[in-house]
Amino acid sequence: SASGKFAILDLHVDQLRSYWLVTYASTPVKNDQSQPASFHHMFPNEAHQYMGILQLLLHFSWTWIGVMHTEDRNAENFVHDVLPVFSRSNICFDFIERFPILSFSTAVADIVIEGKKVFRTATRSSANVVVVCAESQTMVNVRTILQSLEFDNEPVKAKVWIMTAEMEFTSLAFQREWTIRFIHGAISLSVPSKKLLGFEKFTQMRNPTEDNEDGFIKDFWEDAFACSLSERLEENNGEPICTGGEKLENLPKTVFEMSLNGHSNSVYDAVYAVAHALHAVHLLRFKQSVMGNKGNQKPFLVIS
Repeated sequence: SASGKFAILDLHVDQLRSYWLVTYASTPVKNDQSQPASFHHMFPNEAHQYMGILQLLLHFSWTWIGVMHTEDRNAENFVHDVLPVFSRSNICFDFIERFPILSFSTAVADIVIEGKKVFRTATRSSANVVVVCAESQTMVNVRTILQSLEFDNEPVKAKVWIMTAEMEFTSLAFQREWTIRFIHGAISLSVPSKKLLGFEKFTQMRNPTEDNEDGFIKDFWEDAFACSLSERLEENNGEPICTGGEKLENLPKTVFEMSLNGHSNSVYDAVYAVAHALHAVHLLRFKQSVMGNKGNQKPFLVIS
């Protein structure tokens, strides 16, 4: 799950005696016995980036800052555990604001209203540097809020935005024409990623009219290219017809990236780690079967 929720792959489990947990996004520090012993992060240790941010602030003598964070456990840990370390290094905070996130129980209008309050605080602050600790989808909400402020003719004062590696410059297709002036001059930490041989060619070959077994690509194609794959007028809502010849590389990078970013690379590594683990489990069970000892312990995989 891209949101960081746990997804479970159950291999006909009779008794839950052993399991592995693989995460491809940032997760809270392992601090209780209820978590599995085999707990592996594909995402780099967050502590390193926090120390990197601290060194950056001290290097430029940015000791009067603001902080914005989302309502999740990682950001809460950042506020309670990391910011005191900043304080001991003579970093002072003009404001520490909680940024709203979109969930099934909240409306977009509520997010915009609460978000405006946070950005007004940042705009009116005398601090020129704002550290933002958030997750990958936060940028969608940020762009919506800033667009709303611009619509209301409320100026957004220029700041130096320092964003954690969990954040990505993601946007919805309808946001493609919106300004990105606020991001100019921002500093964003990132997770190193590798270039996969053949990945770009693979994406260039995608075609919604030919990939019939891919149930996701048609919805993505219509959303990304603002066109309809239906030739029936009553179904395409007046949108142009998708030809299937549209090129993903022609989309703005704010809508679609042709290369793997840090999160995608972590997902890729996590999937391969699980695949290797499953292969090893299969071989082990096969050997046990051959030896006439099937065993009572069943494998159990948790993917985050």
